[in-house]
Amino acid sequence: MADTYDKHNKSPEAANNIAPETNSFSSSLDNAGSLSNKNNFSASSSYDFLFQKENFRALSAHEHKYVPLYCVGCRRLFAEAEVYGFRRGMLHEIKCWCGAEGIPLAKQDAKHNLALEKAKSTGGQRTKAVAAASKVLPQGKNKTKAALLALFLGFIGIHKFYLGERITGVLYLLWCWTLIPFLISLYEAFNLFQMSLVNFNMTYNIEIILAQIEPQEEKSSGKADVFTVQ
Repeated sequence: MADTYDKHNKSPEAANNIAPETNSFSSSLDNAGSLSNKNNFSASSSYDFLFQKENFRALSAHEHKYVPLYCVGCRRLFAEAEVYGFRRGMLHEIKCWCGAEGIPLAKQDAKHNLALEKAKSTGGQRTKAVAAASKVLPQGKNKTKAALLALFLGFIGIHKFYLGERITGVLYLLWCWTLIPFLISLYEAFNLFQMSLVNFNMTYNIEIILAQIEPQEEKSSGKADVFTVQ
């Protein structure tokens, strides 16, 4: 249309037809440029936005023993084999595959909360067990009595029979004509005298201690609770 006006020497009309097309083309270029800039911004910032949505934070007191741990650089979840030394205080930092090294991070999510609840439950049972083991159990084996039996009658294995180790007691009895059971029983008597009451009860009266603990899970589900002594 602009060319037709121009052939008939109508320059103003031709200019009027060219102007809207030019403005439309410029607008298209501007939109394309803004879309390109938006895409470039999204591509360069997607990594940052991805981890801004996840609540990573520094570890608080004693969390490093229980909760899942993440790399301070790439935010990768560490395997338990990688954090074994850190959880037990043998290492102060962890080096990741990405090359970043430092104190790992925690992430506030459902997995984190579940680990804390599990640690709290286990810690409560352990506290109850230690409290029960720190007392003299009249219905159980007595530490002083076991030590005295080992000192005076240990060469014939009486202390082993008392502690429930019957097979070892029989071996002591069979070899009582030698000095071997006598020397071993003296050593065992010394260890029994030096052993703490908690360790003795945890070793020889563990069934009584477990019977005194009433786990909530056992009350609700009727299933026996598993308690490990480290």
